[in-house]
Amino acid sequence: MLPPWLKSEMTDEDWESEDLLGPQMELLNCSTVTLLDDEEVKGVDCYVLKIAPDIEKYRELIMNQSIIEQAETGAEMMQDIPDILNESISNITMTEWIAKDKKFVMKAEAAIDMTMSPDTEEEAKVAMDYTMTFYDYNVPVSIVLPPEAEAAMDIGGNETGGPR
Repeated sequence: MLPPWLKSEMTDEDWESEDLLGPQMELLNCSTVTLLDDEEVKGVDCYVLKIAPDIEKYRELIMNQSIIEQAETGAEMMQDIPDILNESISNITMTEWIAKDKKFVMKAEAAIDMTMSPDTEEEAKVAMDYTMTFYDYNVPVSIVLPPEAEAAMDIGGNETGGPR
């Protein structure tokens, strides 16, 4: 079952405070970055960067980001995520393809190894690999709100008394 839809009104100040590049820059600053041979992605000439973050700094970034997301959404279900991730990540490597002309990320791959030990004596090893491709930067899109989102629970801290 999918989690319920949540809504919160955002002010102009809220939108301005959304820093999408800050965490990315912090990640790069705590990583060993190696320039690999150039490649093309969907016909676009790209720099290829291999990124190996410092594990402790990466855990710290995840912890900080998760705490911020928790505060913004009021989501109690997220409260254990930082601790689980902080203790379990043992290796992470990333590769990014950056367009030479516009400097946009065109493709990203990551491999993350984790060892999770729930409250039992058993241990679960997890290896996550993912690939993302990015395209159509600055192309207008049409977004249609799904019908089930119409009845979203308000968590915005307005007059209904939701958390802020």
